Amino acid sequence: MGITATIDLRVDYLRAPELNKPIYAEVEVLRTTQFLVFTRGIAWQDKEKPLACSVGNFVNNPMDDKAKQMLKGAAEMAELMPPRANDYQEVQLVAENLSMAILEQARAQNDANLLIDFIPYAKLLGLQRVRAEQEGQWLYMMPPAKKLIGNHILQALHGGAIAGFMEISAMLHLIMKMTVEHVPKVVDINIDFIRPRFLKASYCRCKIIRFGRRLVSVEINCWQDEHSQAIAKARLQLVVDKDIPVKA
Repeated sequence: MGITATIDLRVDYLRAPELNKPIYAEVEVLRTTQFLVFTRGIAWQDKEKPLACSVGNFVNNPMDDKAKQMLKGAAEMAELMPPRANDYQEVQLVAENLSMAILEQARAQNDANLLIDFIPYAKLLGLQRVRAEQEGQWLYMMPPAKKLIGNHILQALHGGAIAGFMEISAMLHLIMKMTVEHVPKVVDINIDFIRPRFLKASYCRCKIIRFGRRLVSVEINCWQDEHSQAIAKARLQLVVDKDIPVKA
């Protein structure tokens, strides 16, 4: 098997991680076919109390001699790149970093970028909230950066960077829509990777599709060149502790 491409990924968050404590992960290959690889994984700090579990499916690419040579050169380039942060851990810690004063200021000024400064992984991604062409519409944008490359042969962005980008964007979208001072917690995220993610600016639009008494569902569409040509789509579920009205 050579360099794989992610087809889809589901992550279920079981509990928040503890600060300043290492996270361990283990992944099991359930089945390999001529074209596909099926996996499942688990992450923990205490083996008896898992933090998250996942299911991921990947393309099974053969590794020929030419690909091996290209991969060797890519590995040498990768050694020069800074390590990526743990995006899922950073997302879960948002609630501890944001204060009511910052939330109130961001909503009063309608500026989600004020919140990004308190999310380390969002700053690493370079995430920004930008105005769309349609009046009153907002998008989230992630500029191209070589530190986010996952496939150095294709110069394609890492699927984890796209996942983190979409997840943080959905959380910020919901926070900006809520009318009380409360930060929701991510329950799970389902991502379908549709097209290659090249070293270009990436955009996503978030839409709240269901707001229940305890659970909120957000749909995310991510693209690069054309909105109609999505590179990934996701559905995110978040839990809230109490009834929270949402702005129209």
